[in-house]
Amino acid sequence: MVLGVKPLRLLLALVYRELVWLRRFPGEILSGIAVSLFFAFAVVGLPASIGNINDVVARISESIGANLTLQEALLVALVSASMLNMVSGVISNVTQTLYFELATEEVISTILASTSIAKYVVALSMVKPLTITLVLTAYLLVVLVVFQGVSGLVTCFLLLPPLLLSAFCLGFLSAIIITALHYYAGIKRPWIVSGIIVPVILAGSGVFMSFELVPWYLRLIAQVTPVPYAVAAARMLIIAKGIEHFKTYMLILAVLYTVYYILAYSSVKVSERRVKRGW
Repeated sequence: MVLGVKPLRLLLALVYRELVWLRRFPGEILSGIAVSLFFAFAVVGLPASIGNINDVVARISESIGANLTLQEALLVALVSASMLNMVSGVISNVTQTLYFELATEEVISTILASTSIAKYVVALSMVKPLTITLVLTAYLLVVLVVFQGVSGLVTCFLLLPPLLLSAFCLGFLSAIIITALHYYAGIKRPWIVSGIIVPVILAGSGVFMSFELVPWYLRLIAQVTPVPYAVAAARMLIIAKGIEHFKTYMLILAVLYTVYYILAYSSVKVSERRVKRGW
């Protein structure tokens, strides 16, 4: 998307609103990070508390199809937990925000007075995932530096592109689904959407297991989302299998981003015409 003066102002306004929101609800952010860290360490720590740590690492290595050290197993668990945070945070926030805003006549009037619904929805579907992902996964910087030293900064920098591209795609996916359900299905409880989509995507993406072990029907659904490719790209960085594989996954994510952007903008544009005809 080529930004002119108006689109840029729209993005800046949304960024400002997100920053204000983050300042108002620090408890939600801290609890999200705390749950993510607890979940990651529990994956390794709880089995190790009743067994042998080497056996636990061996099982994790077997489940994701790579021979890991204890440090690598912990890092894989922490990065995987960040994926859980990103997916659930983006989908739940975007779906609920868009649903209530599209259902409020005053909000729609304000949007149409300054821009189009399609541009607003697409912008929100990028800004909200951006802020949510950066805030909820910020702990990875500290973790990677602690585990890897200075090279952890490079790893964290390389992790950002797959995380953000995935977040943008999920934001667009949420916009497509909510727009369709709001204007054509009359869904009254938007949290039902995230309650169904999030578990399906996470279960089908092999976040805590090898992708090949996931049932085929869940794998089929997940493969049209960016999450399994982001998970694979993150694991490539952690277990150091080479940058070439990482580039391949990044190319797939870039293609998905383009497809989701076009679908989101087009679907909302169609719904916008319906809104204007009703006015």
